[in-house]
Amino acid sequence: MSENRGTPTGARNARYARRASAAPYNLALIRDGMGQGGVDEGLKLSKGLRVGQLGAAAGQGDLWLENSVRYSTCLSSGISVASFNLPVSGTWSPIQFDTEVWDTDEIADLATYNTRLTVKTSGVYHAHGYCNFGASAVGYRGLNIRRNGTTALGAWIMTAMATGNLMVIDALWLLVEEDYLELCGLHDLAAPNEVVNVVFSMARIP
Repeated sequence: MSENRGTPTGARNARYARRASAAPYNLALIRDGMGQGGVDEGLKLSKGLRVGQLGAAAGQGDLWLENSVRYSTCLSSGISVASFNLPVSGTWSPIQFDTEVWDTDEIADLATYNTRLTVKTSGVYHAHGYCNFGASAVGYRGLNIRRNGTTALGAWIMTAMATGNLMVIDALWLLVEEDYLELCGLHDLAAPNEVVNVVFSMARIP
């Protein structure tokens, strides 16, 4: 089967089209029916991608991908919050988020779990957190990415600064369906400590 990277003309009107009933990142791969043999309906290429055949006619057919980048299988989500008060000191506290910036796999459900990004497709994920602690030169500040409420995948603790502490943390980990990650903060002040402009995201490595 040949590969045609241009737009088909005439009878060659094959296209990969999104399945109306599928999630936004799913595709129905449709052959133009101009080729011989081909592939069976429903052959699974990867999660969310299936290949089908419209018909079988003599000749050689072409396959081509429309908006391949837009409909890639990179599953990811990003959430944010402008301001959140971490509880009184001494324990790692998950930050609560109120804004879903993007989501391609229903990873975020802030109405139910506003601290979590939950895996819907098993795989290796890169997680990223960004947090700005309020100005205070007292004690220390910490940031970590926590799996399933118990296991720290990465942590950073530093001395508090009078100008505030801007902290960034990343983790790479093999996760299974329904694992969830949280971005947690830590401080040792006697009163709640404000964190601002917090961003938390995760993306499955293709």
